[in-house]
Amino acid sequence: MAMKDMFSMIKNVEKLKSDMEAELRNIEISGESGAGSVKVEGNATPEIRKLVIDDTMLEESKSLVETLIVSAINDALRKAAEAKTAAEQRAMQSGISDIMKNFGNQ
Repeated sequence: MAMKDMFSMIKNVEKLKSDMEAELRNIEISGESGAGSVKVEGNATPEIRKLVIDDTMLEESKSLVETLIVSAINDALRKAAEAKTAAEQRAMQSGISDIMKNFGNQ
């Protein structure tokens, strides 16, 4: 493989990584607990952007609310991890396809 082909492959990998990061920022995820009384919204980077607590929860014990918040965050993080895995698989398939094209052009 020629040096210029290797540099081309490196650029392709860098672009795939950049594209995947942009995709993850645009994938919206949410998590919830307590039958929807606590909700978390964010993206697949993962970044939590919003926490919503139903007013009825303000009458509950602090420990219950804390537990539900943690549960909602964990739900959102699990979904973010699943979205990231799917994006990585798509990027890998695309990258392998590009590499095969490069080998075919020799």
